[in-house]
Amino acid sequence: MYICICHGISDSSIRQALDNGARHYRDVANRLGAGDCCGQCVQDVKDIISEYKQQSTGACYATPVLFQPA
Repeated sequence: MYICICHGISDSSIRQALDNGARHYRDVANRLGAGDCCGQCVQDVKDIISEYKQQSTGACYATPVLFQPA
């Protein structure tokens, strides 16, 4: 799916940039040019990066259960 219409950048090309070492929005923007025209894609790119990081670390961000001593 196209994320950045201005530059024809797809979600898979963003993930590929992440696979190749990009770690932050600025890294992706510098490599692909996302967000440097109209800016409509910026939040979508950041969301993809966040999802990618969660998947790659296996992190689970569920609400923690707090145990209190009896």
